[in-house]
Amino acid sequence: MQEVESRVQVKNGLVLVIPTRNRGKTLRTLLESIRFLSFMPDSTIVVDASDEFRDFSEEFSDINLIHLNSERASAAFQRNMGIETAVNFFPNFQFIAFLDDDVTVNLDYFQNTVTLLNNNPDFIGISGLALYDQGKPTRRNKVLDFFGWSGSPGSLTKSIVNISPQGLETFKQVDWLIGCSVWRRRVVESLRFEADFQGQSLFEDVIFSVRASELGKLGCDPNIIIRHNMSTLGRPNLQTHFQDWIVNRHRLFRYTKSTFSKRKYWTLNYLLLLRSLVLGIFNSRHRKIALGLFKGIIAIQRAN
Repeated sequence: MQEVESRVQVKNGLVLVIPTRNRGKTLRTLLESIRFLSFMPDSTIVVDASDEFRDFSEEFSDINLIHLNSERASAAFQRNMGIETAVNFFPNFQFIAFLDDDVTVNLDYFQNTVTLLNNNPDFIGISGLALYDQGKPTRRNKVLDFFGWSGSPGSLTKSIVNISPQGLETFKQVDWLIGCSVWRRRVVESLRFEADFQGQSLFEDVIFSVRASELGKLGCDPNIIIRHNMSTLGRPNLQTHFQDWIVNRHRLFRYTKSTFSKRKYWTLNYLLLLRSLVLGIFNSRHRKIALGLFKGIIAIQRAN
């Protein structure tokens, strides 16, 4: 670790952490874009769990890249590894940012987020708006709101559904932040991502931000853009995705039992399962979703 220590230079007070696995092409695209940012991180820490590790630190020495080999393929574990490196070798950093390996950001992304944090001292974490190449957010109505399947942009419903911040028109306080966010140093001085998350760690960013909200406000600015290219490499299949979605949402009851409703949580789960079973009569995709939801419900009941 002496090599890391010798390269520590604090200028802007920002350290960037990127977990990655088997996405060398998209990672390279992201690292090349960092070279042109108007506000450069003091260091970019890549925590790599690829099957075949290739060190990019020499190639991207101009952005002070630290490329670490992770023993576990877990986005949560890898983010924690990046946090430890930042805390141990960048003692004077003020902000820590996280990006996924398949995103691109505007050239002024960090400049704008850090400026917002400096101008809003009661906020401890801020993200931009992630744009996805996929369908529109669920439309709100009284029935969907009642069951917790829809809500105001950036909210976290009683049934523990994280509502996309799409629809925000200006910088506002929200209930949760995506994995691509910028945080004050004091957040990671006291918090870590849950270490037992596996793989892509679905919902770990929501849980981390909800826990962090006890330290201050969370904000999202729709004018700060993150483009999520949604690489298909390494993503779980539909069954695994919805099984993890059920199980990992349930984890939030560990921390905020008075905030969420178990009745609404289970009601929504069973309604979605019933819907998928009916649609699955004619559609194989919904059969896979139904199987994932069912396995998730069984896993929780067995654990309890």
